[in-house]
Amino acid sequence: MNIKSLAWSTLLTIIFSTGITLLGELSKPFKDLLTSLSGHHWVTKSIAILIFFAIMYFLLRNLKEEKDLKKTIILQSKEFR
Repeated sequence: MNIKSLAWSTLLTIIFSTGITLLGELSKPFKDLLTSLSGHHWVTKSIAILIFFAIMYFLLRNLKEEKDLKKTIILQSKEFR
C-alpha cells in the first residue's frame, strides 16, 4: 500500500463527505435524491464515500511515496497551513 496515496485519498474523501453532507442539509431535492437511491440518505452517502475513496486511491496509487512515514505526514501537514 502506498501511504502517500492513502493519505491524499483520505483527505479528499473527508472533503467530499463534508461537501455532500452540507449539500444534503441545504438542498431538500438533493437529500431526496440520495434517499431515493437507497432508501435513506445516510446509506447512499456511505456508499458514495466508499466508492469515492476507492476511486481516489486507484487514481493516486502511483504517487511517489516517501520512505519515512513521519516525514511524509509532517510535509503534508505543512502544505495545508
